[in-house]
Parts: sequence; structure tokens; C-alpha cells
Amino acid sequence: MPIHRIDNERRASPTLKSTRGATLPKGANHGKYPAPKALRYSAGGICNFVLRALLHTLATPTRFRKRRPIMIVAAVSPRRRTISSARRICAALLLAGLAGCTTVPTTRLVQDTGYPDGALDARSITLVSWNVQKGNGDNWASLDSDAALRARLSGADLLLFQEACAADSNATNNGGPSVDPLIDLLRERGYGWSLAVGFESPLLGCGPDTATGVLTASRVQPLAVMPLRSRHREFGITPKTAQASTFALRESPRSIDDAGPRLLVINAHLLNFEWLGTGDVGDQLAAISARIAAHAGPVILAGDLNTRNQKRQAQVDRFAARHDLQPVFGEAPAGRTQSIFGGGHALDHVYYRGLQVVEPGTVGQEAERGMADHNSLTVRFALPDDKYLSARLPMPPLAR
Repeated sequence: MPIHRIDNERRASPTLKSTRGATLPKGANHGKYPAPKALRYSAGGICNFVLRALLHTLATPTRFRKRRPIMIVAAVSPRRRTISSARRICAALLLAGLAGCTTVPTTRLVQDTGYPDGALDARSITLVSWNVQKGNGDNWASLDSDAALRARLSGADLLLFQEACAADSNATNNGGPSVDPLIDLLRERGYGWSLAVGFESPLLGCGPDTATGVLTASRVQPLAVMPLRSRHREFGITPKTAQASTFALRESPRSIDDAGPRLLVINAHLLNFEWLGTGDVGDQLAAISARIAAHAGPVILAGDLNTRNQKRQAQVDRFAARHDLQPVFGEAPAGRTQSIFGGGHALDHVYYRGLQVVEPGTVGQEAERGMADHNSLTVRFALPDDKYLSARLPMPPLAR
């Protein structure tokens, strides 16, 4: 994020390109004084303006402060406290501001239920999992023109996105304009979808009145959908979410049996930062574990599991072994996104049981092309003739 000086001069700054592809007036997407009128009087605009000013205070070199004292520093340190003390105070204010500008609504779904089909073809189930970084990639807007990526996404039976964006106006009953080219693509290619809402924030999230969370899309109406939000929050501010969806499977193009085999698909985004240990992630995995334990049929678990070190990876390995889940990808990242903290561990995974891998998993190159900070994962499954074909369990109604 670019940091601009905050002083008594009004320097010209270049026009910025927003992550949604629209050109914004100068000042609309960064912390330079004064705040633009479009943002100045809205709650989201005030949060954005104040928090970026605090970020500036934390990042401005000392030499600038000595030459032109900054009002924010003077306000918190009238007796010429040290720069380190001022930064500690600003850091505390920043965390408080971030928490105040973040809304965690009641557990809910934002849905577009325009599903054209009633069951997945058990002979071929193609899945794509991708953390889309809230559409903040420098080249995210190129999704509209990237024919190869659009074709790959459009050819999938199941699309699992983490850090996706959607507003209530995108739901079927509202029919409002989309906030993201991804929503446009889903509409254009005939996908229905459900987004398990994590939180809303004008700065940390997708913008004012827009939720971020995990989004599961398909052309098949799920039999049940359950959002699973983490009980804990990163830095006490933002939770992470997962979504459990159950789909009917058919064994031939013309057969559909409501009592037939059912596939449980879990789209997961696990907590990344904790105060101590990995207990918070353990609690999140326990909620997912309860859904898998209640399902006797085939299962797919995929998403950004934030396995950034060996301890976290071992925790996920134990969880997978407990539920007889097999990894599609080996231990080596092999092109999968790794943590910026190092360690050589991939963050994104696909696990499965009761299925067979028809085509080996492949890794996209979206991060290298600046579309997001994660590469996508693609794999094709099929349902074999085994014990899972006879699984029959009553399912709860579709969550609203």
C-alpha cells in the first residue's frame, strides 16, 4: 500500500487505479489530505481516512517529522515523546480503529440461487480452488479479458473461492449490479453461488456494505449449505470462515435420485495469525470435523488452510488422517503459494475421500500475473464403485 506524506503542503499525486478497475480521483484511495468529498462524510470514508493517516504516521521517516512536525504526532505526544513511543501509541490506535471499522454480522449467507441443474455427474467432477485476495490484485480487472482463465473457471463443476466479495444487492432477489468481475463471470456462465460472510470492513475487507468470505459456486443446487465462522479472530478483529455444502450425485446423465450418493464439499479459509499456539485453528478445525463426522459419503476439503509452518501443517495432517482424507498434492509446494514468512510450506490444499483423482492436480499462475496473491488449484475427481455409493444420510434444509 503506497504511503504518502501528511504535512501542510498539498502535493500533486497521480491518479490511482482501483482494484475494481475504475479510475478514482486523486486522494480517493490513499491517505493524503484532504479526504475527498465522496469519502469524507461516510462511515467507511472516515475509517479509511483516519486509519491511513495512522499508517502514515507509523511509516513516515524520522527526518520528515523533524523538518515538518505532523499534527497527528503532536496530538499524541505534546511533550516531545520519542518516535518509538509515538509509534506504539499509533499502533494501538490503529488496532482500535481497525476493530471499530470492522463489522462482523450474524452468521449468514449471501446467495444467488440461480442453479440450472439438480445433481453433479459422478463420473467427472472438476474443482477449482482459489484465494482471490478480495479482488485486490494489480491485474484483477484482466479477469474480464483473460480467455484461458475464464475458460478454466467456466469448465469447473465446483468453484471454491476464498476472500471473495459480494454484497446483498448481488443476491438473486435484489438483482443489483456486481462489485466484482468474478460475480459477473458467474452470472454469465450460469452458476449459482453462496458466500459465507466473514466480516465487512471498508479497509480490511471488500469495501463499505460489501461482505468478504468464502464463496462456493456450481451449476447444481446444493441440498444443504452451512456457514462455519471461526469463534476466534485474528488480532481480535477479523474471523475466518468455511462453508459446508452437500450435493447430490448422479451416475448417468439422465438419472437423478434424491436418495442417491451425496458429496460433502468444504470450502475453508483457516485462521492465519493467533496470539499463542495453534489452539484457535484447532477450534476452527473442530467445527469442520463435526460436519465431516456426520457425513458417511465422499468428501472434498479445499481452500487456503494457511499452513505456513511445520506445526500448522502437522495439525492439518492429523485432522486429515482422522477423517481418512488424502491430499491431492504432495508435501512440496510445486508452484503452490507459500507464506511470505518462509518455511517452504504451501498454503493451499485439496483433500478428498471416497473419490478417485481422474486428472492430476494442476497449479495456476495467477499470482505471477498479478491477479491475486495466490495461485489456483484445479483437479478432476470421479466417484468409484465402493462403500461410499451406498451412503444415505438425512440432510438439514438449505440454510438461508
